[in-house]
Amino acid sequence: MAFSFTSDELATAISAANDRGVLVQGVIDASQAAGNQGGEYEALLARGIDVRLDGEGGSMHHKVLVIDGVIVVTGSYNFSASAEEQNDENTLIVHDPALAEQYLDEFWRVWQFSQP
Repeated sequence: MAFSFTSDELATAISAANDRGVLVQGVIDASQAAGNQGGEYEALLARGIDVRLDGEGGSMHHKVLVIDGVIVVTGSYNFSASAEEQNDENTLIVHDPALAEQYLDEFWRVWQFSQP
């Protein structure tokens, strides 16, 4: 789940994982996908990745990756050049299946309101 996603590097890594057969799904905030210059939403779709736009209204302000149902990457860090190069950001990486399950529950809740 991403509020802002403009990182070419991360999009390339996600695409490579998808090409290796890893199940990749995501939800991006609709207003950010529409308004961010260099947004990765369309590029991810073009690469065959199941990414959707949040449909719940308001900002979908999550910034989280769940990897293999075990690893949670979260924090203030937007997946963007600004986060990488300009902003003061934090990122927390936790290896905990129970925590990953909680984040996946939230992902599926957001997913049910999302739109392709």
